[in-house]
Amino acid sequence: MKVYGPYKRKDNREHVIIIDGSERKTVSYPKYLLQQSGVNIPKGYDIPHKNEDPTDNRLENLEIIEHSKHVSEHQTPAEMYKFTCPECGKRAEIPLSRFRGNAKQNKAGPFCGRSCAGKYSKKI
Repeated sequence: MKVYGPYKRKDNREHVIIIDGSERKTVSYPKYLLQQSGVNIPKGYDIPHKNEDPTDNRLENLEIIEHSKHVSEHQTPAEMYKFTCPECGKRAEIPLSRFRGNAKQNKAGPFCGRSCAGKYSKKI
């Protein structure tokens, strides 16, 4: 087994390349460090830096958390578009990105749900 790196990416995160026989694998440097220290990292878990500094790879600065939890910590909530349904008159909201996508395609609406969209298309 040969290990090459660590190599620094443009965003300052580091990774190593592990070649074992004919198998080549790229692993994040923090994950590699924890594995070398004997920590078993289950599949579906991430190794973020506690102080959010990707260059600080001290073992006490690394933590093991579920991928879904890690993503939700960094995710920003979607901007919502509020409107009144043209079919039933009910107030509703959808993500602004979906409203913009439908408007670009010249689709009717927005509607509060599929049933109102269906009723509208039957009328036309």
